[in-house]
Amino acid sequence: MGGVDRAVVFHNDDDQGVPQPTSFCCRGEGAQLYHRHALPLYERVEFTLECGCENGDLEKIMCTSMVVQCRFEPSHNLYQIEVQFLDLPESVRNRIEGLITG
Repeated sequence: MGGVDRAVVFHNDDDQGVPQPTSFCCRGEGAQLYHRHALPLYERVEFTLECGCENGDLEKIMCTSMVVQCRFEPSHNLYQIEVQFLDLPESVRNRIEGLITG
């Protein structure tokens, strides 16, 4: 699991965005996100990842996922949430990984 090299912000409908720490990662079928609030296991979550591009632009990618793990991470003072993507095409997953790791 690689960490983030560029700025990533997690947005869902109940907050103003949570900048992701460098330990954020996206791999294969899911992602490890950080959020201010706990999310219930197996809850369907729709969110936007805002990823910084090399040229300074922001790319917004809409994702639908299911929460498969949630625990408080004291070192970041946030909840670490593991999600499994639902119906996210492989090309989009690859784009997310490419934007994050450069």
